Amino acid sequence: NAAAAFVYVEIWAIPGGFDQASIGAGARDDNLWREHGTLDMHVMVPKGTGSRDGRDKAGQLIDLFRGQDLSGLTFLEASIGEGQPGRPFANY
Repeated sequence: NAAAAFVYVEIWAIPGGFDQASIGAGARDDNLWREHGTLDMHVMVPKGTGSRDGRDKAGQLIDLFRGQDLSGLTFLEASIGEGQPGRPFANY
């Protein structure tokens, strides 16, 4: 019955966000192309408990993905909060 911390995850691609990362492989499609996307992970903590626990959990999530390569999908950059706390939502 008490509010507890949890994680909400979204994965989405940036429309049209891709770059050619290599040249000279012969046919154009043989070159390396990188498509950009975003993995948003929201750490929800009970309202009134401060951000320390949420930021700690967010750091652990980043450590899970940092540098991982999953079937050609590589996680490169990460930020926590980008300077903005989440707005209150119900008990979180």
